[in-house]
Amino acid sequence: MIKKRLTAIVAALLMVFAIAGCNKETETASTDALVPNVITSTDTSATTTPAITDANGQTYSSVETLSSEELQSQINDVMTASFTSATEVLKQEEGVRESKDRYAYNTLTDDEKLLYDLIVQQAETLSIKVANAEILVPKETWDKVYCMVYNQEPQLFWLSPKLQRVGRLYYRTSDPEMIKSMQAEIDTTVNKLLAEMNGMSDYEKLDYINTYLSLNSTFQLGHETEDQILYNSTIYNAFAGGTSEQGDIQCVGYAHAVQYLCDRIGINSMVITGVTSTGESHAWNVLSVDGQWYNYDVTWDDPIFEIPNYKNVRHMYMLVPDSWILDKTHFSQNMKFYSTGESFKFFDVPQCTSTDMNWFKQEGMIFSDSTAAVSELTKQLDNAAANGLRTTEIMCADKTVYDKVRTELSTMQNSLKSKYSNVKGLSDKCNEAMLVVELDVIYN
Repeated sequence: MIKKRLTAIVAALLMVFAIAGCNKETETASTDALVPNVITSTDTSATTTPAITDANGQTYSSVETLSSEELQSQINDVMTASFTSATEVLKQEEGVRESKDRYAYNTLTDDEKLLYDLIVQQAETLSIKVANAEILVPKETWDKVYCMVYNQEPQLFWLSPKLQRVGRLYYRTSDPEMIKSMQAEIDTTVNKLLAEMNGMSDYEKLDYINTYLSLNSTFQLGHETEDQILYNSTIYNAFAGGTSEQGDIQCVGYAHAVQYLCDRIGINSMVITGVTSTGESHAWNVLSVDGQWYNYDVTWDDPIFEIPNYKNVRHMYMLVPDSWILDKTHFSQNMKFYSTGESFKFFDVPQCTSTDMNWFKQEGMIFSDSTAAVSELTKQLDNAAANGLRTTEIMCADKTVYDKVRTELSTMQNSLKSKYSNVKGLSDKCNEAMLVVELDVIYN
């Protein structure tokens, strides 16, 4: 049934292009609610449906569509056509991972993929709606697919996450020249990063990305209003915009930045949404390295709520399995919640079970002996204090080692303070669930 409905959307879209010559409406996100778009065919072979109530509560007496015979000869062409117009702003670059190559996209049904592709195509050309979707697509289907496009297509940084009406697309800006200028800023930074990552292994690239985003981003929580359009959940602020030397972004901005870079370097990645232990919304990435899936949360590897120190990088959430974080620090994975309390899952996320590429394992920072663990921490603390750094971190092989190391924290702090006059003390950032001992140096 959904496939027949989405087929009718393609038919209506074809008619729009045929009649209006790729006619574009370029409203911004603050424009009034969408006026229902009913396409009437003059084809004598068209069929008429009975009265129908759309997903937005509007009722129509009849809706005419092209005949199925005509659709059969055009359906494949429309999905592979290159829709071009005066407002087209995005061209697929060579080597960039496309939607069809991503895990998330391939969890969709054929019908949902069709709608996904249409939304992407309309967003690329700054169209404000998918024709007749308000009549033919159930609200939950629209919400699911639209949110997935928003989450998984970070290059569409002008697309707003606003969900107001089925079939309606909202934009942070619909000015193609402005978008081109913003993309040029993004390209300047990203091309430099790609050049610096050239020749690295996938693990090394992900370590580099974790470090770059931690050192060049500042967590900035904010919400868009009609008077103020923010880009702190987009790749624009991650790589170009912002009000400070660093990019002002929130967790979705970090996740989109990771997704964008992974698309460019050929790593299969996806943006995952959920909530924290305190019920706050959160976003991170799940990605594949050497055929194994891992959680990768740069937001939490950037000490976002600490006094700014641009030499502070941690690796606690870099390439970790589900067992370390799910239902401990990261909850309700990949769910969409409504204010009514109803919810649905976007798709089943691949299980992350491997620790092979975890930072602590790769860097030899997992200790089964407490004496060796304390020795390594002491060395890291000396290096941090001597160079104005902050974070030191190790992982313990078991709870016994973890507990023994923690009994030495006061001794390590007193020793460091006596040795370095500019050191005020240590901040305990240890994570018992992950058996990670993290100490941040606090300076006078």
